[in-house]
Order: sequence, then C-alpha cells, then structure tokens
Amino acid sequence: MKMESGTGVARGFPVISPLVSHPVREEGSAIVFCARQKTTEELAAFLKEAGLASAHFHGGMKAEEKCAVQEAYITSRHTDH
Repeated sequence: MKMESGTGVARGFPVISPLVSHPVREEGSAIVFCARQKTTEELAAFLKEAGLASAHFHGGMKAEEKCAVQEAYITSRHTDH
C-alpha cells in the first residue's frame, strides 16, 4: 500500500480512511509502512483521531522511544509518542 502522494493530515489518508471504519478495527494489530518519518507521525495522529490505538516508529526516534513503542506493540499496549 503506497501512500506517498496525497499524504498529510490536512489532505487525509484516502487509502487508510475506509479501513478505519471497517470491522477489522475491532481486534488485531497492524503495521503500516511509510516512506517518510513525518508521514509515520501524521498517520499515527490520524489513526488516533479516528479512535484507534496507534504509535509511530521510525529511525529518527531515540532508542528509548523506539523500545517503548516496540514493547507496547508486542504487549498490545500502544503509547502516545
């Protein structure tokens, strides 16, 4: 799922938006890959606004932040990073 064109909270996430209201949101986890660090942060914010537990993870984060997000994902607890 490539989202680079049309990314950003202001423009929305047209590829992801239909999935937010789909029944799949009731259980399970997913990892969404983005090409840019900023997009990961914007998408996590978009998903949180839609009521989904979400956290971003990218190479620009401090090691401690990445460990916290990874641990939260593994244990199904999502943080507000």
